Amino acid sequence: TDLSVRPCQCGYQVCLWCLHHIREQLNGKCPACRTPYEEKKFVIEEVDPEEATRVIRERAEARREREKREKMEKLERERAQAAAAS
Repeated sequence: TDLSVRPCQCGYQVCLWCLHHIREQLNGKCPACRTPYEEKKFVIEEVDPEEATRVIRERAEARREREKREKMEKLERERAQAAAAS
């Protein structure tokens, strides 16, 4: 469902949780172009299941890469601290 909702005409896409949070708790404006969100202007598209699967796979891969990079950075910091302490 996140892929099917286009809340702003600029095309910036946010997940439904973030959209709700922005509208209810923040300023109600698109983070990209600062246009106020208007529900009547939301575009809801039908999503191709293959496209959704591809996007989910890409996001998972990006998350794994980010976690791997963060783990390596943490190890490097710990090694540098250990070297500095000795």
